[in-house]
Amino acid sequence: MWFELKKDLFSDSYLTDLRKLIDDLCYKSKYNFFIDIEQIENDLIFDKFYKENNEIIARFYEMFVTTNPKDIIIISNNDGDFNLSEAIIFIEEKFELILENDMYDGEFVDCLLREFNEKSKKIIHFKENNWFKYQNAGGATGVINTIQQKINHFGNRKFLKCFVLVDSDLDYPQSENPKRKNLIDFCKKNNIPFHILYKREIENYLSLDIFNEINPISLFVRIYNDKLDNNQRDFIDIEKGFRKSMKNLKINKKEAYNLFSNLIEDDFNNLRNGISSEFENFKRDYAKLFKKAKREGLLERTNHQTNPKELEEILEKITALL
Repeated sequence: MWFELKKDLFSDSYLTDLRKLIDDLCYKSKYNFFIDIEQIENDLIFDKFYKENNEIIARFYEMFVTTNPKDIIIISNNDGDFNLSEAIIFIEEKFELILENDMYDGEFVDCLLREFNEKSKKIIHFKENNWFKYQNAGGATGVINTIQQKINHFGNRKFLKCFVLVDSDLDYPQSENPKRKNLIDFCKKNNIPFHILYKREIENYLSLDIFNEINPISLFVRIYNDKLDNNQRDFIDIEKGFRKSMKNLKINKKEAYNLFSNLIEDDFNNLRNGISSEFENFKRDYAKLFKKAKREGLLERTNHQTNPKELEEILEKITALL
């Protein structure tokens, strides 16, 4: 993310706020920013900045001229994206990754940051400096309320710094997600970046070797690993199973039934109640398994998807906002 500070800000009358803004931008290289030095008539104002900040200003000037970045956020008291006081508020706001459950889903995101480190450097930098947080939405249905409260707090969406990441909750592959239509429409209307996971839930991304460690003699584990194909593993409810007989699934959820119709009835029945009984607290304890997950296993679980680089692209999308 690049900011451009326009020349109208470089007035002694704005000096206190201008110094505050530049200090915040420069601190541990939080954000890239550009000042067109040659356009600043009051060049003596730079003597009132910290020497280290002037060195950063010069470095970013060269970087900007060399790389010619796009999508620049303009800071100006004359019709910018932010005026000076607004920019200070925006820079100080933490970036929020909005999750259905920040504790459990956060284990999955931590795993991505660790295993795709080359895609995560800026996110990790923000996280280590307490500029980035996981925001708990209390389930997918709570995401809209969480964001709306933030909008209401500021009076507009101008100061939102967030990315939404939620499960698809689908029980078979679909080109569009009817279960997330309201959320998708809300995010698009409010220009909020988001990603709906391809698989049913975060749990479905766990690599097979780690999944096997849950209980190698469990019939659910053995059938999941040995008899289901990748698409079936993507959309089964690991925690609760089918919760229906094969006959009732065929009647009530025909598309989901079609995905699993190759299973013999005994195998289907062994998947019927899920695997939650293997855990004291399924959501908490299953999420901790991502501490063991490795890059190779994550890629193995996504290389069959239409977008095999889904996990890396999630990190790229977030990084582009920082």
